[in-house]
Amino acid sequence: MAFTEQENNDTIALCMIVKNESKNILRTIESVISLVDELVVVETGSNDGESLELTKKYGAKVFKYDWDNNFSAARNVALEHVKSDWILFLDADEEMDPNTKANLHDAINFEQGVANFLYVVDNFGGIKCQNAQPRLFRNHKNVRYTKPVAENIYDSLNDLITNQNRLVRVYPININHFSSEDNDEVMQKFTRNSELLNEALLSEKSSDQDKIHYLMMLINYFHKLNSSHEYVITLINQAFDLMNKNPDLQTKRMIYETDYIHINLYVIDFLLKLKKLDSAKQIVIEAINIYPNSLNLLLYLFSIETAQGNKEQANTIIRHCKKLIDDNSYYKYEQLMFDYIKNNIENINNQLIN
Repeated sequence: MAFTEQENNDTIALCMIVKNESKNILRTIESVISLVDELVVVETGSNDGESLELTKKYGAKVFKYDWDNNFSAARNVALEHVKSDWILFLDADEEMDPNTKANLHDAINFEQGVANFLYVVDNFGGIKCQNAQPRLFRNHKNVRYTKPVAENIYDSLNDLITNQNRLVRVYPININHFSSEDNDEVMQKFTRNSELLNEALLSEKSSDQDKIHYLMMLINYFHKLNSSHEYVITLINQAFDLMNKNPDLQTKRMIYETDYIHINLYVIDFLLKLKKLDSAKQIVIEAINIYPNSLNLLLYLFSIETAQGNKEQANTIIRHCKKLIDDNSYYKYEQLMFDYIKNNIENINNQLIN
């Protein structure tokens, strides 16, 4: 496994956790194997008899993990065995996008950086969406996954950003996620994850910050599935109760701030689907008071003002958005969110109402 000579000689390890992925795993590995120097696989209980053998042909270091419903613990096993300078974490139903993967080694030319957020491109119910996730990060002793489900390295990154002035950024590399076409399989995964999220939500070990994150994930799941409005409203109320209880968390946890904006956006979108424009407008204005430079929130307000026929207010908002973009003064972690803003920035000059 080698890559073209370049100024930066840092190495990259591809890490994966797998279970019964013989149908997909070669697609994942072969999409990036020529660009990495190490392959670390953690197996969590496969019974298909092939997953591990398929990885070994590429020289994978394979470690077994007794599954205990803790995704972070399984991922951290992989991190403990990496020798390379950087870690690329992929799931077995993903692949590096062939049109952007050549940027991988440019991304690690990041002297003060600790993580690159890459775009995970998904197709859910025929709707293409993408969101940025920290998938390419330094092999650093203080970077570890937390939370048994909806696992991430946000806590580690927040500490390194705050205490060591390390940097994170979004880098233009796509990871293609292939959702299962088997509805039973999709629902089985959804049921498993929602049960784990509910267990974590009730756990005494979960902080209020953790609970807000779990609620955001649950709202996202049920929102996508167009589930019971009553249940989604219950989740939303729980999230807002915790947010109101901990106002400082909304602006002091850096990357986690996106959770709060996400929840507000889900609520606004939910209300708009119910045609409750005035209620949605109230929520978005309250959120903008906390995050005045959030383009996502401002564009939702623009949409509402437009729908209500408030031409002057809508034009004022869109001009303000353009100024934030021109001055590069919009919300610091805006790009870490789903692609709503990315698509709209390109068209923002054309949004003024005649």
